[in-house]
Formats: sequence, structure tokens, C-alpha cells
Amino acid sequence: MDNPFINPELHNFIEEFTTHTGKSLESFAENPFVKNIHKVFGFRWLAAIIGEVDKEAVHNSVNELKSQYPHETPQQLVQRIIQQKSLDAAKLGFFTNLIPPFALALFGIEFSGMTRLQAEMVYQIAAVHNFDLQHPSRRGEALAIFGLSLGSGGLRSGLNFFDIVPGLGAVIGMSSNAIVLYSLGLTAHQFYQFKTLNQT
Repeated sequence: MDNPFINPELHNFIEEFTTHTGKSLESFAENPFVKNIHKVFGFRWLAAIIGEVDKEAVHNSVNELKSQYPHETPQQLVQRIIQQKSLDAAKLGFFTNLIPPFALALFGIEFSGMTRLQAEMVYQIAAVHNFDLQHPSRRGEALAIFGLSLGSGGLRSGLNFFDIVPGLGAVIGMSSNAIVLYSLGLTAHQFYQFKTLNQT
């Protein structure tokens, strides 16, 4: 798979964008109103979009993975993360679309869960590549990777007709969610891989 970040000019633009955006998102996240609104049901996806993830839990999970597989390369560790998050997304898609009449009602839960899984995965992949999770740039990078994934059709953001067809909804929800996470994970890995090479 070709690395979309191989162009140095594009990389420099993304670096500048993620740095400034990350700082803006950090200020936005510190706003008392935002701190409260993303705790309200229906707005929990906002926390993930602005990079409000449990960074300590992410750090601990990556350290545990590294100690469990001490001889694996970053690419192999990232593959494990992508597979696990894709499986989690598939389960979410299956259960929220299992009963077609409730698919629409559960869409908010699915969307919130998907954005959380995506944000956690991006941060985990950044941690595998030894980037500081507390740095504001991580917020901007997560948002940029969401955008890159969206540009390649990698973000499932709405229901379609087949989601409410009995028997098909759960299967389609499961498979499409898994594909979204897998695509996003590969994009994040390529991004941090190229970022690492440019720092050496």
C-alpha cells in the first residue's frame, strides 16, 4: 500500500496543520461548557473528535502489549491493535443493528462508540511509535487522520436502507464498522511511520 505522506511538502503542511489545530482543540477542550457537554448522552462523540481519550489507559495498554510481545516490530504491534479495534467495532455494529426497528434509535450509541474506538486506536498507534500522548499535536493528528480516512470513504457516519433490513442490518453493521476501523488504522500507521522517518 502506497504511503500518502511520501510527499515532503504534504507532510510539512500536515505537520503545521496538526500542530496549530492540536493547540486550538486543547483550548477548546478546556472550555468549561465543552467539558460538561461531551459528558451528556448524545454528545459523547465530541470528546473523541477533540482527542479527549484516557491517555493513561492508552499508554498502559500499549506497554502491556509491548511486554507481552517484546520481539515484535512496531508494525506487528500496530497490526494487533488494528485487529482488536476492528473486532470491537464489528461487535458494536452487530449488536446495535441486530434488531432492525431499534437500529435508528441505537445509531447515536453506535456513532459515539465508533468515534471513541477510532480515537483510542489513533492514540495507541501513536504510542507504539513512541510519540508523547500529552502533546497537543496528537489531537490535531487524530482529527487529520479522521479526515484522511473520510476522504478515502473510511468513515461510516450514517444509516442506510440495508441497516434496517431484517437479517442484513447486523451483518452490514458488523462488516462496515470493521472495515472503517481497519482502514483508519492503516492510515494512522502510515502517518506515524512517515513522521518517525522524518524525525531521524
